[in-house]
Amino acid sequence: MPPEPYSMEKKKQEFEAFYRETYLEVIQYVRLHIRDRNDLEDVVSRIYLVAWQKQESFSDYENKRGWLILTAKNVIGNYLQAKRKREAWIELVEDPVLVGSENTRELLSCDLEEYRPGNVSEEDFRMFLMFAVEKQQVTVVAKHFGLSVAACYKRVERTRKRLREHCKKIL
Repeated sequence: MPPEPYSMEKKKQEFEAFYRETYLEVIQYVRLHIRDRNDLEDVVSRIYLVAWQKQESFSDYENKRGWLILTAKNVIGNYLQAKRKREAWIELVEDPVLVGSENTRELLSCDLEEYRPGNVSEEDFRMFLMFAVEKQQVTVVAKHFGLSVAACYKRVERTRKRLREHCKKIL
């Protein structure tokens, strides 16, 4: 006789028990990397959302806590990367008119590629992202694109100026 299907109610009960057992440990781990309480709660929620979505795959692991902490590490990394991108946009649009705009929050949470204006080539935009968002050294960016350091600076600054103008138009 085949085993009974794994019921949704049983999954839910097991997950709730796992959540109660691990919540404090996860909070403490996340707090090491993220100080803001609202962001901390958001990241912890995302961690448990991933755990719920992948419950069947991680239920085979002997060390479920280890799996959860590794998941937490990845979620935190994604959060911090997104935060760096938002901060780069804030730096980009540091114009007081733009920073005070109601639409700025929407801009900062968007996919950066969506806001590439038509007058900025994909290559220049990627160069700008590597320099301003990913914080790559200009020598690395210049070498990646086969440019001199001076030409790279010039193109990044031209792109920054065009992006500021574009942001003022859309905000």
